[in-house]
Amino acid sequence: MVVNGKFQTNYAVWLLIILCCVGFSCLALPGTAKAAVSKSTTEIEVAPGEVITETQSVGEAASGETRADDEGGTEGGIAPSHWPAKYGAINEISYATAIAVDRAHNAVYVAGRVNNSNSTTGWDYLTIKYNLAGEEQWKKIYDGGANGFDEARAIATYTENGQTYVYVTGYSTGNGTGADIATIKYRDGGSVGYEVWARRYLGSTVYEAAPTTDDYATAMTVDKDTGNVYVTGATEGTGRGWDYVTIKYDKNGVIPAEEEWPRIYNHNPADPDMAGNRHDIPSAIALSSSSDPDGACVYVTGSSWRSATINGIVYKNYDYATVKYTTGGTLVRAKRYDGPGKGNDYASALAVDGTNVYVTGSALGTTTGYDFITAAYKPDGGWLWGGTGVQRHAGSSFDFAKAIAFTNSNSLDYPNGLVYVTGLSFNADSSANFTTIQYNAGDGARIRARSFDKGANLWDEPVGLVAKDDGVYVAGTATGGTPSNNYTDCCVRKYLAADGSTSRRYDYHGAGDAGITAFAVDDQGYVYVTGFSTETRGGGNYKATTIRYSP
Repeated sequence: MVVNGKFQTNYAVWLLIILCCVGFSCLALPGTAKAAVSKSTTEIEVAPGEVITETQSVGEAASGETRADDEGGTEGGIAPSHWPAKYGAINEISYATAIAVDRAHNAVYVAGRVNNSNSTTGWDYLTIKYNLAGEEQWKKIYDGGANGFDEARAIATYTENGQTYVYVTGYSTGNGTGADIATIKYRDGGSVGYEVWARRYLGSTVYEAAPTTDDYATAMTVDKDTGNVYVTGATEGTGRGWDYVTIKYDKNGVIPAEEEWPRIYNHNPADPDMAGNRHDIPSAIALSSSSDPDGACVYVTGSSWRSATINGIVYKNYDYATVKYTTGGTLVRAKRYDGPGKGNDYASALAVDGTNVYVTGSALGTTTGYDFITAAYKPDGGWLWGGTGVQRHAGSSFDFAKAIAFTNSNSLDYPNGLVYVTGLSFNADSSANFTTIQYNAGDGARIRARSFDKGANLWDEPVGLVAKDDGVYVAGTATGGTPSNNYTDCCVRKYLAADGSTSRRYDYHGAGDAGITAFAVDDQGYVYVTGFSTETRGGGNYKATTIRYSP
C-alpha cells in the first residue's frame, strides 16, 4: 500500500521491481562509491559459440574477444553538445525518467517527476516539451488526487494526420486505491499541451471487487499505425502477491469491450511457505509485426516465481517468463527460462525483429554467479538459436544485462541482422563497467564485445542502447574521481557495427553529479539524453536535465 506517499510493502519485491526498471545505480547516491563482489574465474561456463577472454587495451580485437574502452582512450571524436536544458525553480526538485523525440515536428518530450516545496501535492508526474533548440515549449503536471507519490515511467508519441500525441504512464497514488497505473494522452498544440484523456488502472476486479492494493507501470509501447497503447506493470492482490498486468487502450482511451484486456499473468505455483502465491513482475513490452504467423502480437517479459521439484530437490526461485498475446488479448503462450544454477533469474528487456523475439537479463550459473543470458524465440515459441537456445556472457565477476536491441544491419555478412546487449559487469577489483555484446541474430554467434570504464575503477552502469544499421549507441552513468571523493557523469559511446571501434563519444560533466536514465537517437544521428544533474557533488536539489548532441 501507499502511506504518506511512500510504498509500504515487501522490501524484497520492491527491490526486484526497482532493479528491473530503474537499475542498480539507485542503490547508492551519487558521490558514494559502490563495491562489487568477486567471483571465481577458474571455471567458466561457455554457451555454444561464445568466447570468453581477458579484457584488452584499446586496439583491434579478434572476433569474439572483449576489448576495453576507457576514458583515456583516443578512439572516437568527442561530440559537441547543443544544449543542456534543466527544469525547475530553486524550490523544485525534478528527475527525468523517459524521453521521446519527434524530429519531424521539432520536438523532444521528457517525462519524470517533480516536487515543489511550496506545493501540497507531493511528487507529481512531469511532462515537458522542448524544441530542438532546447527551449521549453510547454509542461504538464499530473497529481493523482491523493497528494502522494506520482511518477511517470515511460513516454511515447503517435502522429495522426500531422498531429502529434504524447502518451505517458507510470504510477500514481489514488484516493483509497493505493498506487494505480495512470496513463495519460496529451495533444501537442505547439506551444501548449492539452490533456486528451487520463485513465487509472486500480487493480484486477477478478480478485477483488474494490481493489485497494498497489499497481505499478513498468513499460509501455504504442502501435504507430492505430494509436493503440499497451501498458504493462505489476499488480498486487491480497493473498496472491504480484502479477503481470497488461492493459490496452485504444486512441480514445477505451479498453475494447470485445477483447480480452486487461490480461493478468500469474504463474500460480502455490508456495507452502506462504499464504498464497509469490510474485510475477514484468519489465518490458514490445509489438511484433503483422507478418507474425499469429498476426501482430504483444510480448511481455519479466521475472516470475516458481516452486518446482527436480530430481527430488525443491527449487524456489524466479525465472524469465515471456508471454505472448494477440492484439485482441488472447494468450498465445508463455515461455519460461530457468538458468543452470537453479537460482533467481531476472529478465530485464526484450526486442522483436518483426516475428522473432529476443530476451535478455541475468541468470545464475552453476559456478559463475550471475551472467548475461540472452534467449531467442521463434514465433511458435521454439528456440531460434541452436544448442541450449541461449547465449551467455560470463565475465570475471557478476554480470547483469540491462537492455537489448535488434537491427537489420543491411550487411551481407549478417543477412538476419544483429542483436546488441548491454549491461553491468562487476570486476574482481571492486568496480563495475559497461559491457556491450554484438551477436549474429540468425544463429546467436557472438561477434565481439566492448567494455567501458571511465577510468576511476568505480561504478559505470549503462541504462540502455539504440541500434542503427552502422552501429550501436550505449548510454549510462559513469563515476569519476576517487572512492572518497567521486562524482557521476553522463556518458554515451557509439560503436561501429563493422569492427566495434568507438566512433563517437558523448559526455556531460556538470558542476556536481549527473546521470542518464533514458536516451534516444534520431534518424539524422543526433543524440538526446535525459536524467538528472546537481550543482554540488553528493546530491542536493536535483534537476531534470536533457542534453542534445551532434552526430
